Amino acid sequence: MKTEFKDKIQTILVSIFLIGLLGLGIYHMFIRSSDEIGFLGAGKVGRQVLLQTFESELQPDVKVESEFFDTPFPIRLIIGEPLRTTIRFNIQNENKIKADQEAAKYFLSQPAKSISDRFRGKIIMQNGFEITPEELSESMKNKNINTVEDLLAGFGFKKFEIYMLDHQRVQIEIKGTKNVGHVGGE
Repeated sequence: MKTEFKDKIQTILVSIFLIGLLGLGIYHMFIRSSDEIGFLGAGKVGRQVLLQTFESELQPDVKVESEFFDTPFPIRLIIGEPLRTTIRFNIQNENKIKADQEAAKYFLSQPAKSISDRFRGKIIMQNGFEITPEELSESMKNKNINTVEDLLAGFGFKKFEIYMLDHQRVQIEIKGTKNVGHVGGE
């Protein structure tokens, strides 16, 4: 009698282990490695490159970030990193730069070339996918990208936020974002 009970428990535990292993495999294939690709071909890696480009130009007065650090590290480790679809300017010097709706709309309406012309060398758009500044310019022309807002949409950003000393002042939904979901692989 004890042997039958022990065998049933062992069968149940092995079944639970195998189902868990299968679930973990599916999770890593489809959920943890998901991405959204903007219509210019940029994924979360390409968006991070654009954030770093902005930051190098605007420091020390502005920190350029995404929603990446909004999620605690243990959650990012388990679920996967955020897709970086929010671009956030965190102004550190309130005497130099305005943080209001008017300033945000003015920035977004500037010519896209004012940003794209700052790229030098290869531009990493996704893991394993790079383009030259000339290829980016050609793609922007073909896709009718004229303003900074168009460029951000093409990279896959959905929101533009302005913070002043870590306090949100402005949030604008970026128009024209048409991301394509991508799962699996890196």
